[in-house]
Amino acid sequence: MTDDTPPSRSRVGQLVINVVANYGYYAVGMVVGVVLTPFLNNRLGREVFGEWFFLIGLTLYFSLADAGFNAATVKYVSEHLARREWAAAGRIMAASLRFFVAIAAAFALLAVGTVLFPRYLVLPALIAGALQFLSAHTGIVVLAIILGNWAVEMAFAPFNAALFGAQRYDLARAVAVLARLAKFAAILVLIGLGHGVIALALVTVGEALLRGLFQWWLVRRKIPELPLGFSGAQPETYRKFFRFSAWIVVSNLAYKLIMLSDIPLVQFTRAGERENVLYNAAMQPILETEQLLWALAQVLVPFAAAGAALADRRLLQETIVRGARFTLLMALPILTYLLLGGRGLYGAWMYHEKEFPLEHVAQAQLLLWILAPAFLLLFLQQPAIAVFVGSGRVRVPALLNLVQGVVKIALSLWLVQYFGLAGIALGTVIPLAVVNGLVFPRFVRRELGVGWGDLCRGALLPAGATALIAGPLAWLWLELTGAAAMDQWRFRYQIPIALGVALLFAATAWFTGLKADDRRWIRARLPFRRRRPGPLSPEPPAK
Repeated sequence: MTDDTPPSRSRVGQLVINVVANYGYYAVGMVVGVVLTPFLNNRLGREVFGEWFFLIGLTLYFSLADAGFNAATVKYVSEHLARREWAAAGRIMAASLRFFVAIAAAFALLAVGTVLFPRYLVLPALIAGALQFLSAHTGIVVLAIILGNWAVEMAFAPFNAALFGAQRYDLARAVAVLARLAKFAAILVLIGLGHGVIALALVTVGEALLRGLFQWWLVRRKIPELPLGFSGAQPETYRKFFRFSAWIVVSNLAYKLIMLSDIPLVQFTRAGERENVLYNAAMQPILETEQLLWALAQVLVPFAAAGAALADRRLLQETIVRGARFTLLMALPILTYLLLGGRGLYGAWMYHEKEFPLEHVAQAQLLLWILAPAFLLLFLQQPAIAVFVGSGRVRVPALLNLVQGVVKIALSLWLVQYFGLAGIALGTVIPLAVVNGLVFPRFVRRELGVGWGDLCRGALLPAGATALIAGPLAWLWLELTGAAAMDQWRFRYQIPIALGVALLFAATAWFTGLKADDRRWIRARLPFRRRRPGPLSPEPPAK
């Protein structure tokens, strides 16, 4: 890196707050899900609860209806707010509001049509024929309510995007957490009183409406300079939206090819049920890790957009290195936990004993050993991709994602004939290693001046030191607790064991993975600090 001007500590501090808020939101969601799942399963019955999840899962594909406009709103609002171009930001919001209200109206019309003309629409007819335990009428009503929920989500999406663009994830996520907790309480009361899935669906709509109204109020209150209305959008605004969002759609679809095509490939090759279970067992921890890291990459996009708008090259460079360091500090402990653990430890992550015999665990771990290094390379490049998306240079990352996805499928179909499941794993590893280890780093070096040397010094060495110190200690902890030799998956024992490993890595990462100024910044903002700390380093002088 050639630019030596230190990045703004206040902006970096807001980034840390946004990351913590994002992970706090997902943590609350996980806790609520863990509590609600057995409650709903017992109250509604396993069959009805399963069909409720079927309806929810079927409609998750409606999230693709935003066509990349949500990401475009976040990016352009962040750019214009960073430059204090309020009128331009208002035109972005006007275009976004028009688009999302039109999508919301389409969902609302589809919801009405689902109730009035269920026989003439494909989705209601499909659902009515697929349900076994819910009546067809109940299924159609629930589907209509879910479509209404999507109408509410789309109508308020621009306000959530505006808060993200203003880098106020803390406000957006605080509202989302409160709405989710209110939904949690309402479900406990209504389902406890004997109401069914229709009440469950109505509570979901209420959560979306409550969250959306509060986000609209927060935008009006916290960003009063931002114009909110439907007027002002110009044809050039829409063209700018569509140029960016088209590549976002390509990138997202290609990324899904990379992450989600393995299991369909195994099924396409007509492998048996055992092979499906084995490969799913190897991929599931990687997919869970990717979801965890996505929360970090999501926060980096508006941060990078603001840095690009201010032509702050040093901030973009520091964002890539810091993001890569935190990515490895999160990914390495998870994979180490799974790779070091024995049969019981891996089984506790994955399956119940009847579905995943113990003798298959070692084979799944072998596949994980093959897949993990290439996916670590992919995860390591996610902060750089987020920076390029935020700075508007999304075409090259999108094309590289597409190449990886297509080559992965072709290679896997060829190699599976010779090596079986290992062939599919190798077909995945080769394009990921080539693109993320060689091709994309050269592009990042050329565009932003961040090369492998910078990543090694700023990310690989701190995270590697953490893994080398905490890894053997974690192995010793697993041996002493007997987790590595457990032949039965006792979750009440695995949870404290896993927490012990997580605390071990967190304590090690505090000293080896974080810089001294990062530790001072975090300590200074702990809630129990009595003294108000002064600035840790001066802001860069105005140019």
